[in-house]
Amino acid sequence: MAHLQSNVRYRGCLVSVTDVCCRPSTCRLSGEEQTATPEIVFPRTGVFVRHTGNQQVVADANHVLFFNANEIYRVSHPGLEGDDCTSFVFSASIAAEAIGIYPRIIGPDSRRPYRLSHGLLRLQTIIRQQRLRQRLRDPSPSALEIEELALQLLNDVLADVDGQTSERQRRRADTVQLRRRWIEAVKLLIAERPEAKLSLTEISRKVYCSPFHLSRIFRATVGSSIHQYQLRLRLALALDRLADGAEDLTELGLALGFSSHSHFTAAFQQAFGLSPSRFRGTTTPRRIRKLSKILKA
Repeated sequence: MAHLQSNVRYRGCLVSVTDVCCRPSTCRLSGEEQTATPEIVFPRTGVFVRHTGNQQVVADANHVLFFNANEIYRVSHPGLEGDDCTSFVFSASIAAEAIGIYPRIIGPDSRRPYRLSHGLLRLQTIIRQQRLRQRLRDPSPSALEIEELALQLLNDVLADVDGQTSERQRRRADTVQLRRRWIEAVKLLIAERPEAKLSLTEISRKVYCSPFHLSRIFRATVGSSIHQYQLRLRLALALDRLADGAEDLTELGLALGFSSHSHFTAAFQQAFGLSPSRFRGTTTPRRIRKLSKILKA
């Protein structure tokens, strides 16, 4: 069983935004679950595995997940820490408008619009989602501002995933399933302990694949090296903790696997174009408007 807490952050005619906190009491597979409406879910902290038929998808802060209405799935947690996610429900009219732009991802069925189960996000898309969540803390934003931010986020998500879809369609179908098992095993290993300093040899041994082959197929399948994937996850987790008020940057950096305060700051600066302390300052309700001027495209 899992204890769920939901906090509706925004509800409008175009989009609804809800933060969901899950704290499981067991690592075992959950019972059957389904959503009443199509949802796009951003895992922010923690990790879980979504089981749909024979497919298993690792969900961590690097990913976005797509849920269709009345689609049966189950969930398991590799640990009891649970996860925190943000769910977006867009109106059927918004999904219909996206069909012509992203037909590989959006289909004509309003109840089952999403053709894919998940995708990998760029860090710029992750920070856009965090920017929107921070904006919702301020009582001053208009519906226009929030809905524009949400629709820009949706477009960025679909663009991120659409590029990956084009690449996947060029691969031989008979190798996809085998590669997926290896890749999902690596992602789960990293998500369970993002701070761990694992070598490629250790990772390949744990997923029963040679280092050379694993390194090659991970980059070809995911679009980044394993090291880059781990770094991106650490930075995504750092964003969420900074947005929630983490103060000790040295402690935060070390907890996420960076070797020092300077290592954490340099990686953050390179990824986002501003330091962790600067990000923390600009994401307060009073200064959030300045964030978009500082971030790199």
